[in-house]
Amino acid sequence: PVPSLKKKKKRPTGPVAAGATGTDASTLNPIDDYKNIDPSFDSNEFENKLSDMYVKFQKSWQNKDLFDLREYITDEFYAQMEGQLDNYLRHNQTNIIENIVVENVLLKGWKQDGENDIMIAELVTCITDYVISDDTGEVIRGDKNARKLMRYEWSLVRKTGETTGHEHEESVCPNCGAPLSLNSASQCEYCGSVITTSAKDWALNSIKGLAQRTLS
Repeated sequence: PVPSLKKKKKRPTGPVAAGATGTDASTLNPIDDYKNIDPSFDSNEFENKLSDMYVKFQKSWQNKDLFDLREYITDEFYAQMEGQLDNYLRHNQTNIIENIVVENVLLKGWKQDGENDIMIAELVTCITDYVISDDTGEVIRGDKNARKLMRYEWSLVRKTGETTGHEHEESVCPNCGAPLSLNSASQCEYCGSVITTSAKDWALNSIKGLAQRTLS
């Protein structure tokens, strides 16, 4: 079982501060019902995918380079994360995130907004999270010896009508109309535009930090 979490106000180190309110489950459709519109959807496979994405996200955040995840993040959320990383770059600081363990991933439910399918997931993880000076290596925020138990809510979107198994079919670039295969690159080789997968596959649209607790 996952230990209970209490909201704790501290100056944030990682990309998402704790204390947000999660989505009301009563506003969501049950996960099992999603198979009515996408028969090939596998909730266990999807949860494993999110677990892997969380680890990649933290490593990319520490490296201050999210480009490897660009196609899996919506334009708006990518711009938000880039802005936060620019702050670390300007101050010659690095947010170190170590000892990453994903304790649990649970799909809470889904809904539609008239254009997209929206999937809501809750993640519980353990990390070590602190900020160092790139010039001196000194810890300037956080504690390199403290483990944190974190609880997040992820929101992912995909264009309504798309289904599992058709994510990598050849499409066209929305900017220039050139043929595009999303499994080969996140950039159009003709015009250089960055293409997210949300047109055919799920893309991360937001992360809420719900709670955190220091373990040691």
